[in-house]
Parts: sequence; C-alpha cells; structure tokens
Amino acid sequence: MHQDFIFGDTWVEVKTISSSKSEVNISSVEQLDCSDPGELVVVCADRTSTTNDKALNLNMLYKHILERITDDSIKTDFSMMLLRFGYFPRSEYEAAEHTYEIKQVYRYSVTPSFPCLRRCDLPSSIVEANYTISLPSIQAFRKE
Repeated sequence: MHQDFIFGDTWVEVKTISSSKSEVNISSVEQLDCSDPGELVVVCADRTSTTNDKALNLNMLYKHILERITDDSIKTDFSMMLLRFGYFPRSEYEAAEHTYEIKQVYRYSVTPSFPCLRRCDLPSSIVEANYTISLPSIQAFRKE
C-alpha cells in the first residue's frame, strides 16, 4: 500500500500545502489508486513565529499525541514506529523554519468517481507519474 495511513478497509492520504494554494500535488499514481474507498486530507498550513499561540512543530505534535495515549505499551509502540520512519524529537525541529500554523483542514472522499490517475487506466509503458489536482474542481467530494 502506498497511502499514508491504513485502518482496516479504509485509508487516508495526507497532503500539506500553503494556505495560498488551490492545488495539491500527488507524487505517484498509487497514492490515490486503491480499490477500497478512502480519504484525501489536505492540510493548509503556513510558516509562523515560534511565539504564535497557534504555532505547531513536529516535536509539539509528537508530545501532544503522547499525552493523549494512556496506555504505556501503546506509547512505546507509537514512539518505536516513528523511530523506524526516522523521527525522534530533535532541538532543530523547534526552529522557526519548522514551525507552522494550521489554517484549515479539508477532507475529500476518494471513490471510484474521484478524479485521479489509476494504474489500470495507464499504458504499461508509463511506470511513474505525478500530477496536480485543482481543489476547486473536487468540491463535490469534500466532506463536512
């Protein structure tokens, strides 16, 4: 699977863009090509000052998630999973260039009619592709 998160028979692909953008980049055909329905989550975020009350960085997000997990073994599993993917709290993540304010989060249902590239529709000679989706054009798929 090539999606960011898979939960049972559904999946989620998360993309982060500047709040001034109205397009999202899909970096491979497989990211939205799945037989099961899923979601495209678009997070609109902008760099901000570390003194902004709404500021968020990886270390802050990690700490917030750990505080919400009550089971110690699940906390350990979560931390180990992130470590396998290369994340561990580092002081450089506290710097302004890694600090953002989330402006908006949009969720879209990715169903068979969602406009995306699908491997079965591409010639076998195309082995890799990336593409851009216009957010205004997929409003009909937006979830409230």
